[in-house]
Amino acid sequence: MSHKSYLEHAEAAIAERRWESAYVFLEDGFVTENVANRERALALVKAYPQILAGGVATFSVARVVRMIEANGLVAGPRQELKRLEMYRVVATPEAAMQAEQNIAEAFAQVKKARDLEEFRKSQELARIEREKAEELARMEKARAEEVTRRAITARDREALALRMAKAIPMAKVSCKDSLECGKTFALTQIYILEHSKMKIQSANDTIIETYSPNDPHAIGARATKTPRSGTTALVSLDVYCGKPKTEADVYICMYSAVDVYEGFAPFIQRMLIK
Repeated sequence: MSHKSYLEHAEAAIAERRWESAYVFLEDGFVTENVANRERALALVKAYPQILAGGVATFSVARVVRMIEANGLVAGPRQELKRLEMYRVVATPEAAMQAEQNIAEAFAQVKKARDLEEFRKSQELARIEREKAEELARMEKARAEEVTRRAITARDREALALRMAKAIPMAKVSCKDSLECGKTFALTQIYILEHSKMKIQSANDTIIETYSPNDPHAIGARATKTPRSGTTALVSLDVYCGKPKTEADVYICMYSAVDVYEGFAPFIQRMLIK
């Protein structure tokens, strides 16, 4: 929109006694390089003192708050300070100082409200995470109690040891070429992430390894890709827990680990078919 258009809109607002709108339309004219338009804008302000009253209203704290909320904590204050420089051309020093103070107060109000909103969001997220952790702890405790109960008899221990002995050699997958081996190893990393509480410590073309667990019930994992004849390779999975503190910890770990061992090859084969 040209400066001429600003002036035409301002004159229409003056005719309708919309003084705040008249000021807003005129403010660009106070600093324009077009001398004729600048003199015309200043003449209208001189002829209609109500326009300056409208200008004061545009710098009220409530209005500046709305503008900052609409334009953001960076662009909003920048825009209002730019308007302030235009306002200084026609305002008294006292009125300009008050407008500047209002901008600062409005910025502080909006920032405080935003900070409070972010704090409440963070508190809510913390509460959700805390409840998840508490629920997980309850589930782990229930599982530990169940496993301890099941591991009481020698027969249970023997059956678990036999199952583990069969599962470990089965946690291997062969791949025939670089494409299939790449997919297999990528799926292996996904499988580890889904079944281990530990984050990945290192991952490259031949080894994927989590951080070592410090919890006797937490599963850590290590996968290796070993080249074989031609373009074939063998991907092997090894899982382990943190250092056990009680005999029950040993069996809790074994019950978790055997499930991970047994599920590895079927998972890879199933995903490769998709």
